[in-house]
Amino acid sequence: MKRSRTVPMLLLMSCLAPAAALATPIAHLTLQSQPGDFIGQGGAFDLSYNSPPDTITAQIRRSLADGSPAQLLFVLDSPAPGNQFALLFFGTDQLGLPIGPGTYANAQRADFASLGHPGFFLCGDGVKFDVIVVSRSGEE
Repeated sequence: MKRSRTVPMLLLMSCLAPAAALATPIAHLTLQSQPGDFIGQGGAFDLSYNSPPDTITAQIRRSLADGSPAQLLFVLDSPAPGNQFALLFFGTDQLGLPIGPGTYANAQRADFASLGHPGFFLCGDGVKFDVIVVSRSGEE
């Protein structure tokens, strides 16, 4: 008899348990070009990627000794007119820190960042961008 009471109770508990939340992948880039810059002409750019229909993938490129992610590559692509393709590299490996929310000043090109500097590199549609300050916030 105990068995028949246990099964309905487990079923009831599983129905009342909260479902796991599914997040829709998004990427939002806000870029400000320097006045007189050949490519950006001093303009501001606000790019958003929402999957679907856009493609957003991420991969860990480098890890710290404890296995924590320390450099990520994001591949962003949109079928929208204007071919909004971008590769974004971000790393904290030269800081010896795992990736986390914060402001990272004095960034250098990701694969060539020297000790004590965060790494960042953004390129898209055959154009490369140098960035000195990176700010990352939000929920994981």
